Amino acid sequence: MTRSKARLMSQPWIASLLRPAASMAAAAFVCCALAFMSQPAAAATAAGTLISNTASATYTDTNGVNYSTQSNTVVVEVQNAPSLTVFTNNGAAPGTGTGVPNSCFADVYTLTNTGNGLGHFQLPTISPPFAGSDAGSVTTTSYSLSINGGATTTGMTLAALNAALAAPGGLIPAGGNVVITINYCIGGAVVPGTIISTVQANIKYLAADQPNPGGLVDTTSANVTNTYTDTITGDARLDLQKTVSITGPAGAPVVNYTVKAANGGNAAARSLTSVQGIGSGAPFTTPGALVVADNIPLFAATTLTLNGVPAVATNIGNGFVAGAVATIVYSTDPTGATGWSTSAANAKWIGVYVTNGAAYSPVVNTNGTSAAGNVPNPAITLTFSVNGPTGPGSGNANAVCNIANSVVGGDANNANPSQLVGPTIVTLVNDGSAGAPTQINNAINNSTSLANPSGASQLVCVAMPASRAVLNGPRTAPGATGSYDGVVAVSNDNDFTDVGFVQPAFTVVNGGTVPGTPNGNNFSAAVSGINVSSDVMNSGNVDDTYTIVATAPAGFTVQLFQDNGANAPSATPLGGATAGATSTATGVVVASGVTLHYWAVYSAPSGTQSLKRYDGNTIATSAADATIHNETHHELYSSFVALTKSVVIVTNCAGAVPANGVCPGGTLTYTLDYRTIVTIPGAGNTEPAAAILTTSAGSVVVTEDGAAAPNNWATFTNGLNGAVIDSNAWGTVFTYTPGPGPATATKFTAQLGGASGVLSPTGTAQGTLTFALTVK
Repeated sequence: MTRSKARLMSQPWIASLLRPAASMAAAAFVCCALAFMSQPAAAATAAGTLISNTASATYTDTNGVNYSTQSNTVVVEVQNAPSLTVFTNNGAAPGTGTGVPNSCFADVYTLTNTGNGLGHFQLPTISPPFAGSDAGSVTTTSYSLSINGGATTTGMTLAALNAALAAPGGLIPAGGNVVITINYCIGGAVVPGTIISTVQANIKYLAADQPNPGGLVDTTSANVTNTYTDTITGDARLDLQKTVSITGPAGAPVVNYTVKAANGGNAAARSLTSVQGIGSGAPFTTPGALVVADNIPLFAATTLTLNGVPAVATNIGNGFVAGAVATIVYSTDPTGATGWSTSAANAKWIGVYVTNGAAYSPVVNTNGTSAAGNVPNPAITLTFSVNGPTGPGSGNANAVCNIANSVVGGDANNANPSQLVGPTIVTLVNDGSAGAPTQINNAINNSTSLANPSGASQLVCVAMPASRAVLNGPRTAPGATGSYDGVVAVSNDNDFTDVGFVQPAFTVVNGGTVPGTPNGNNFSAAVSGINVSSDVMNSGNVDDTYTIVATAPAGFTVQLFQDNGANAPSATPLGGATAGATSTATGVVVASGVTLHYWAVYSAPSGTQSLKRYDGNTIATSAADATIHNETHHELYSSFVALTKSVVIVTNCAGAVPANGVCPGGTLTYTLDYRTIVTIPGAGNTEPAAAILTTSAGSVVVTEDGAAAPNNWATFTNGLNGAVIDSNAWGTVFTYTPGPGPATATKFTAQLGGASGVLSPTGTAQGTLTFALTVK
């Protein structure tokens, strides 16, 4: 019973009407009075209203004098009495909504000030967090707000929403309201499922906000709560499963793909109209759906080529709609956005286009047995093969990767036009809308494995059969072939790099007398820093790790070093190598197709003989397969230009003469053999020029000075009998002293071959200088 009814019942006249002896008329009055009291109350009296009460009376005394009298006045002030309602679009009952995975919701709450003054709404609780079995699928949330029917502000954060409610503009009069919308989107959801949003609100009346603050006090209403329960139902959902295998002989692999598709959703997949924009001609003249789209994989930025004719199979028992037609189509567009046709020429994409004759007609019914990445009962099966790559890196894991994607028409809430369903389409888009072609292109270009709402296969990666190989050879030419001593067979294991060295300030003397068989003198000190650069190249199709072992000539030492990037050894050993008769570098990683520069630094011992070739070598071996290795040789020459002199004597003597004897008037004809002792590399070699030791151009100058000890022929002969003869017609430049001509000269120099002359085993390797003298 309300307080006003209780006061009415306490009046004697009302009580008397209720006594059993009351007349029927009185009973009728009571009935009418109670009916009146049951009508809705008028608007609450405004806070701050003053209710005054003063009693007055009149009376007459015994002398007939009339009197009037009045009591004191009692004033009562109406206090703040805040209250509110929180309604949903369904009124006072909890709200409801229905959607599908990867769609968005708008839960609308109306908060009405049902109290007697001005107040600010407050939100002790508002979603998120959400409740319900699919609460975890919520991906984004924002809020919208309209105050007293004003403009709606969208995209608000919770902080911005609360700030707007607390601002002066958020002061709501009695009977006024605010409309708060919780906007949220969901990703993949468990179907069927629910998401429950909540708004709990109160309203706070501040005395200062009221028109007549008087003796009011600040008051906050009790909390009022309402909810939305949004039901998630299953739309069409195309699940894809992709598998791969490799066949074919080594060196010519074939990559075989199978893509299985089935509708694992709760509604039929339907044909579209927007997809017609990506191709022209049949079959795109009839509305259909691009049920499967798979980019033909790339390797090294090049699209692989199809091997054989792709095929598509359909199965009505697994959901393919009777009467629908599946056609294999191709696109030459690298993005798959356009250019689709039935021609496989230069194809970069392959797909299956399914039509059933009219827009929004069903093409694949649900069969309920599939899931993303698992399609045991496919309605559609696409098979195709590509020629696998064989280049560098093709044997590495994940050498060839791709994902199959799809786009179909959904049937959410019987939407017409149908909504697009496919990976990356987070908010379902109506077919035929301006954004539909872009959404289709984005979906078929999806790169996330098993992306919701399905429609994407596994990321399938495959490596070609591993083919390990290594080349180890001269810098810039690891694959060179040669014969390091000119005798062994020309091969990739006998290639070489020549390097010359000599003890500083040391004069090399050939003690031999037979041209081509020098007998050099010995160095009196060790020679270090004999640097030889080599390249190791991973010529296989898979990244590999190598062990490189350098072996020094007898008595020498060697250490392997990294390259410093400026064509010199760095201070860092290669693979932990140390110096010794051998030096071993381990764990040398070289990617497929990559070449690594490295250095072998040799040291020759004291007493090393000059004019001699010393053979060192390195061998690189795969750590994964010891049968994969390659060797290169380092030919170290302790100087390499040998001079050998001989003489022919015309004695001019009357009698017998001892060996090497001569008489005055006799003639001495000298022959000076000059040659490089560097080994000729062998026919068919492919050694780079930089690997073969030669003299620099014009640098070989032979000097014959008859007055420079130990020579003394300037004193005992008449000088040169004539011009010096070079057996090679290659432009040798002679200078005679005294000049201007050779006759009687006691000194000459010969720049062999002139300014461009080079002594090389592959060019002019040797020759002779001949001159004659007559003994005085």
